[in-house]
Amino acid sequence: MITPVESILSELRRIIVDIFLLDNDHGLNPETTAADVDGWDSLTHTQVILATERAFRITISAKEAFAVQTLGELAQLVHHCQERLPEYLRGGR
Repeated sequence: MITPVESILSELRRIIVDIFLLDNDHGLNPETTAADVDGWDSLTHTQVILATERAFRITISAKEAFAVQTLGELAQLVHHCQERLPEYLRGGR
């Protein structure tokens, strides 16, 4: 069974593939950092965060966004943000 964080990771991989125009997501894993992806700088990091907020209908603070170091940490942050939502807003994308 796929856990919520695994599902989030899958969607985050899609977001990153789209933003960085990657051929596939095979190199993207929970330990992936910005340094592992060509072109990932502070501007594209902001794009990743904004796309993540839209995809998951959440809000990530600037402090949270720039504390994230790995894709796995971003997935955990998304999961945490979803848990902060009222019950009626959870689940649907």
